[in-house]
Amino acid sequence: MDYNAVIPELLVSNIEQSRSFYCGLLGFRIEYQRPEENFLFLSLEECQLMLEEGTKDQLAELTYPFGRGVNLSFGIKDVSKLY
Repeated sequence: MDYNAVIPELLVSNIEQSRSFYCGLLGFRIEYQRPEENFLFLSLEECQLMLEEGTKDQLAELTYPFGRGVNLSFGIKDVSKLY
């Protein structure tokens, strides 16, 4: 597998909920994982994403508005099939 030039790596609060969302709902597949580190490397077509469960000290407190300053877009061939 070739790696994209830039691959976002996100700290998440719950790796299992994130796996369910990205793999179960959006259709990403697991390329590899390190369960002992709560780490996933995911792909969907040409999109690649890394997820790691962060510790309480690593995660910022969530305050409204959520996600400010962040835009993460995935370009896929058939969004209506996914939707």
